[in-house]
Amino acid sequence: MVEAKLKFWAYAWMVHLANSLVGRAPGIRV
Repeated sequence: MVEAKLKFWAYAWMVHLANSLVGRAPGIRV
């Protein structure tokens, strides 16, 4: 299931980037 792993890591990376951007934005917390 290589495709499943790639999708999982792609999703995890997107979440990581989103959290980084949100963390840098002032007054925005999820």
